Amino acid sequence: MPYFLYREPSTPNEPLGFCHHSSLETLGASASNCELCGLIHSSVSRFVTSYHKAEGDPVFSYYEDKSGLGFPSNFQLWLTERFNGGDGFFVFVRGVSERSIFLVATVGFCVEDGMPWCVWS
Repeated sequence: MPYFLYREPSTPNEPLGFCHHSSLETLGASASNCELCGLIHSSVSRFVTSYHKAEGDPVFSYYEDKSGLGFPSNFQLWLTERFNGGDGFFVFVRGVSERSIFLVATVGFCVEDGMPWCVWS
């Protein structure tokens, strides 16, 4: 379960990137009409399931308590460019702590050589 901790607490109103959906409910509603939202929703759902499963592990629970990670209470989704400069984006959500953010989805774009969308042909 990828997450990042800031050295200093971030400001809760400080954007992490491009504001996407404000909750799991709005993402789910949009996923029925938008394939990209459906892809993100699928990944976020796996994150939620994995996090709840991990909460049953005593080691994870201990670390969660000590570090203040905490399951996100507000699923405001933020889109950012990928760190490696690849085509696509990351989707983040803030944790309960002002120091933590979780990577809940990664989307990459690719095309085969010779396809009309390929800029290197």
